[in-house]
Amino acid sequence: QLGAAGGGDVATGGGVVARLVTGASLHRRPWSLGIDLAYAHSLEGGFKAPAVALNAGYSYDTLFPASKGQVALQSLLDVEWVNYRVRSAAKRYVTMSATSRKQNSGEKESVDLVSLKLDAFISSRFFATGQAEGAYSGKAGGYATGLIGLGARYPLARVPSLSFGGEVLVGAAGGGGISVGGGVIAQPMLNFAVDFSSSLGFELGVGYVAARAGQLRSVVADLALAYRIQAPRVKRGAQASDN
Repeated sequence: QLGAAGGGDVATGGGVVARLVTGASLHRRPWSLGIDLAYAHSLEGGFKAPAVALNAGYSYDTLFPASKGQVALQSLLDVEWVNYRVRSAAKRYVTMSATSRKQNSGEKESVDLVSLKLDAFISSRFFATGQAEGAYSGKAGGYATGLIGLGARYPLARVPSLSFGGEVLVGAAGGGGISVGGGVIAQPMLNFAVDFSSSLGFELGVGYVAARAGQLRSVVADLALAYRIQAPRVKRGAQASDN
């Protein structure tokens, strides 16, 4: 594997990092557990280190293509639709204090980020989300975050096209001279959404970001365009026939 890395005062030189990975996994449908053993090496800096990663996964039985062979005709009666959502957002750390930066230079400029959010609904109201963000303005070039969490949305009874909700997010952050300590951050959010159609909507979010072991503290605001899609899935217990 070849990719980019930076931040955290790690000597990655120009940022190009190679990684050799091997591992094993155990599958008990729909769950899987795995362990990866890796060795990472910076091509230009002094960084080199072994790494261990544990992972868990949940697999869906989708209809097209069938996960195993052809789906039996009678199983088509056992179809459910899974709701997904993609949100593209512009985000701002609004109240960045001088101590939120490592150099503590007195700079209080807000930091602007772009964000991509992928949501999978586990019920009509609750969803799991994964989000990636990167800074493009605010003297924080290279700052990036990766967040996961759970959220909920509640349509208003009298105006179903309007909804409110929230998310609780945790993840890793680094780079850009932002004081995040070891990199662990938390970010709760409150959201208000307007649906233009069954698939397209607009969302306003307000929240707070804080680093567990660093000085980063800021009110967060974002504007997002949301696109909803559905995918058919064979219900658990439905059988697929092998060719």
